[in-house]
Amino acid sequence: MRDPEREFGYGITDSWDEIVETLQGASFSIDTELGGYVREFESRVRQDMDEIYMRL
Repeated sequence: MRDPEREFGYGITDSWDEIVETLQGASFSIDTELGGYVREFESRVRQDMDEIYMRL
């Protein structure tokens, strides 16, 4: 396990372990909601990339 207080520079700390612990304790509805946001984001990125490639 990494030290969550380890500095990486510019005042940014490695808080990945804290994020994972929080998400592991999250309810199913939060996981489902987050999955929806991720799918929506992926869809928007694909649409944007398609537009960019059509303009090239």
